[in-house]
Amino acid sequence: MGGLVFPDLDAVRDECRRSAEDLWKDALSRGEAPVGWAVRARDRRGDIVATVDFSDLQRASADLHQRSQSGI
Repeated sequence: MGGLVFPDLDAVRDECRRSAEDLWKDALSRGEAPVGWAVRARDRRGDIVATVDFSDLQRASADLHQRSQSGI
């Protein structure tokens, strides 16, 4: 099975986060609650090398919303 190639682990993490954010927005626009979802990247051996849990995105979004409401 083919896949994407990235220059380093930071690039893999960035892509996982972008993908998770896109999937999160899509799910919410369809009225779905992406509870328990995650985006994981694997290396050629199939080992997980990066993970973004949707609960992390939810917390980050709530924190950002709270800061914007308080003027921070």
